[in-house]
Amino acid sequence: MLRTPGRAKCLASASAPPSGGFTLVEPLIKVGINGTLASVALPTHQERMKRSASAGGEVRYSLCVQATTATFTLTMTRTGAQANDRCGNISLN
Repeated sequence: MLRTPGRAKCLASASAPPSGGFTLVEPLIKVGINGTLASVALPTHQERMKRSASAGGEVRYSLCVQATTATFTLTMTRTGAQANDRCGNISLN
């Protein structure tokens, strides 16, 4: 059996490994994983947003500004649900 140089070259290049880059399967797997994570995370996020919105509207700090001709002091005092919180009041001079 005679082998032609062109045919041998064609067979050798057909069995060579790919030169790099992504195949179509790899991005599809990533899209599938991201879709699965989003389908789990989105309802949880929406539920938390509903809960935080229902707690909204409550005043948590009262702000007091004391000013002189040269300085001013801002004081935030905890109120409502945060009145007994372990975080302290905030004061800026």
